[in-house]
Amino acid sequence: MNFAELFQKQRIAGFPERLIEHHKLVSGVAVNLAIALRSLGIVTDPERAGLMGAVHDAGKSVVTEELSIPGSAHEAIGREVALRLGLPESISKICCSHSSDTTDELDTEEIVVRLADKLWKGKRDPDFEKQAVQRFSAELGKEDWEVFMNLDKIFESIAESGYERLEATRA
Repeated sequence: MNFAELFQKQRIAGFPERLIEHHKLVSGVAVNLAIALRSLGIVTDPERAGLMGAVHDAGKSVVTEELSIPGSAHEAIGREVALRLGLPESISKICCSHSSDTTDELDTEEIVVRLADKLWKGKRDPDFEKQAVQRFSAELGKEDWEVFMNLDKIFESIAESGYERLEATRA
């Protein structure tokens, strides 16, 4: 399934347009982040990261109050919604994992989406970013500080334009 088909299925399923727009933003950031990580030698699949970003909050189509207030009730429901949209478990699982505070049980694309879900609006998450640096450093066989220097530039370049993306969602 491609991105256009997925967003069309979300419209047909009655997802609020605001949620679809959020999915588009996170998906775009996830793809760009995955491409940047790949350029550093980190094994990642930008298309998979993008599809995960495009569906990570699917449960908010059912638990609509969580469109405006924080909550986690949408997570397990979201997995079921994503599966009903025709996505495989390997993509749908992001609905349950995108708010994880640790990288321990996440695959690389789940980490990408977790980061993208903050960075798209200009927010940084130093604790989670540190875990990502440690994970990717181990994968690359490099020192944490080396990987941090590269990732920090990438994260900052994405976060810098977060205000514009956030404002666009309010227009």
